[in-house]
Amino acid sequence: MTATKTRAATKTRAAARAAEEQLLRHYTAKEAAALLGVSLSWVMHRAAERSIPCTYIARKLRFTAEHIRAISSAGEVTPGTRGRRRAAA
Repeated sequence: MTATKTRAATKTRAAARAAEEQLLRHYTAKEAAALLGVSLSWVMHRAAERSIPCTYIARKLRFTAEHIRAISSAGEVTPGTRGRRRAAA
């Protein structure tokens, strides 16, 4: 194997390892709040209510990237949606 191929294979393995580590990454409530643009108390309150996805690891609140995406997309509003829908009388 040439030196160039060896370097390319090493970079590929490093990129795969970094991607795997990113999947395993867990964010603190403070980090999640910063990423979502909300207060820490909002995150803590919603997690305590179990109204947002989260994980407890060793009794510590943590969020995966997937949790943060789910929280973000839960508040999405489509352009066709305006105001509240009224219940049929």
